[in-house]
Amino acid sequence: MQVATLARALSAEGLMRPERKRPLPVYPRRVGLVTSPRGKAVHDVIRTLRRRYPGAELLIAGVAVEGAGAVSGIVRGLEAVYAAGSTS
Repeated sequence: MQVATLARALSAEGLMRPERKRPLPVYPRRVGLVTSPRGKAVHDVIRTLRRRYPGAELLIAGVAVEGAGAVSGIVRGLEAVYAAGSTS
């Protein structure tokens, strides 16, 4: 329900208009991953990315995904991946 409400609000602001949308590249040049460095997900993503898009750069931010500091750590990880991706 919250997603539908948000979609209606964004649409009312004109943020969902087709002319605002940017096309996605056919092949990713860079992929950011924010996850636990010790989890299975990171290995799965690396393996899949190498197989499907071997030319793509992978930016990894290892963060705690559980516990009291997880939310702030994930936010910092997203910021770090964004900053690293926008400078190269």
